[in-house]
Parts: sequence; structure tokens; C-alpha cells
Amino acid sequence: MPFYTALIALLGAYLYWYFFLRQTPEKPRRMSGPQSDNDASHRNAPQQSASPVALINDPVTATTTFLIALAAEDKLDAAAESQIKDDISTVMGVAKPDDLYVFARHAAEQVTDPSNLMIRFARLWVDVGVKERQDVYDMAVRVAALNGGPTDMQAVCLKQLALRLSVQEN
Repeated sequence: MPFYTALIALLGAYLYWYFFLRQTPEKPRRMSGPQSDNDASHRNAPQQSASPVALINDPVTATTTFLIALAAEDKLDAAAESQIKDDISTVMGVAKPDDLYVFARHAAEQVTDPSNLMIRFARLWVDVGVKERQDVYDMAVRVAALNGGPTDMQAVCLKQLALRLSVQEN
């Protein structure tokens, strides 16, 4: 009789292990998913950029985005919009500025301070010539002069921009 009791106890322990304890390492992974801290496989996966500002990789789009953010610091009205579009088409030579303007406006809405854009885009503006950098500064001065002159924040941005671009202030 003790033999049968021991055999039933061993069989019960085996069944308990088979149905419950065997799956224990897999349960937390299934419950938490691949984004948990327990599973490190997601750390090496390529990250999708959540910011449209991070997608900007050419000086024309960078300049347009910065001008819109600079104008939006005071008030982005129809005069500022037309001034920026005019600068895009005449100074930068973009044939159809509407698509560029729409994307740049969307990117500029994601930023609260134009100085942050200036720091981010400095690497793009370094690759252009001195005349183009002076054009960027002159366009920024024209945009800031709308609506009664530059605000305090715009004046600070213009000084920082002149230093960052290594151009003459007007």
C-alpha cells in the first residue's frame, strides 16, 4: 500500500510539473510581449522616427521649416506665409513651393522653440556656400520684420543664427 501511495504522489508531481511548471519561463514573455524589459530583442531593432523634423535632410526644407517656426513665434499669418513662399520660390529657386511649405509647416508645428531647429539644422547649413548662408539669414530677418519687427525671442534667434552661420548681421 505505501508503494502505491508513493507511485501516485510521483505521478501527481510529474503531472503538476508537466502542466504548470514546464511553461513558467514562457508565460511572462507571452504576457508582456516583445516590448517588455525582460526581452531585449527589441533594443536592436531599427527605430521609426516619430518626428517629421528628424526626416529633414536637405538645406531647403530645413530653411523653410526654420522660417515657419520663426514666424510662428510671433504669429503665422497670411503675410508671413506669403513672404516665406515668395522667398522659397525666388531665393531658393523652388518651382512649386506649396508641397514644401505644407511639409515644413507640419514639421515646424512639432517644435516649440526655433533655436532647437537652428541647432539641429546647423549641420545641413554648413555644407552650403557663404552666399546661401547669407540668404538664409536675410530671409530670417525679413520674416522676423513682419508684424512690427522682431520679438525678443526672434531677435535672440537671429543673433544665434548669425553666429551659427558665420554671416554678417544686418
